[in-house]
Amino acid sequence: MKKLMSLPLILSMGLSVFAADIFSIVPVSGSVKSYTETDYTITSKFGNYFRTPSSKIIYTFDSLGRETESSEYSAKDVLLNKIQTEYDADGNESAKTAMEFEGDESSVVWTRNSTYTDGKVSDVSEFDGDNRLTLRTIFQYSDGKSDATDYNGDGALVWKTVTEFNADRSLSVVYDYCSDGELYQRTAYEYSEDGKIAAITYFDNFTKETDREVIRYAANGTVSEITTYNDAEQITKRVAVRYDAYGNVSRLSEYEVAEKFGTTVNELVAMKEFVYEY
Repeated sequence: MKKLMSLPLILSMGLSVFAADIFSIVPVSGSVKSYTETDYTITSKFGNYFRTPSSKIIYTFDSLGRETESSEYSAKDVLLNKIQTEYDADGNESAKTAMEFEGDESSVVWTRNSTYTDGKVSDVSEFDGDNRLTLRTIFQYSDGKSDATDYNGDGALVWKTVTEFNADRSLSVVYDYCSDGELYQRTAYEYSEDGKIAAITYFDNFTKETDREVIRYAANGTVSEITTYNDAEQITKRVAVRYDAYGNVSRLSEYEVAEKFGTTVNELVAMKEFVYEY
């Protein structure tokens, strides 16, 4: 039920392009009413790959193209959980409600309310199913920078994210800090001359490891592959991107790359497929 993770868990996790929202790099285009994301488990038998659906999420949009609901189902089409999103009169996301289902029974897992000042989110408060405050995020802004500070229900600081922006408001560097003020991870963004994102580099302060994700583009300007390099500049992962006839992402295939049997081997380890209703 990964869609029901609370903000503290999301914020403490390292990012992977495959697991992260691919649409932050390749936005959905056109008049999409909904789309279905299907996750597959990959197994290998006798040198051949086989895929088995493990879960699917259906995302629904309103007439303005805003996501209003996401529902996760098991491989047997059993509804597991649902997140509903509401917007205020200015079009800002004002509330989210997450519910989980078991048979005919449903229960609220968390709710998340957002407030805005001068058009920017200033406060996000998360409550559990019993309406107890579990997390509050306070946002502050200055020239070229934003600060998001997370507190638990008792008011103790648990996490801080500082984001720096370029002159065109594109992401420059993101710093994630633990509650004791120690840097957890630094994420740096690079762009090509035409303004497209070219690479994302993750600096882990604890392991001292560095991962670099290079965004590769096809001749028509679409993202064709995201290649991950370790700090020894060796390729460790490839995510191949395919599109439907309308130019929206239709498949992500993740390969682990390693030296085996005296050669470089690309092993398919995960797959997502996307089907749209236009």
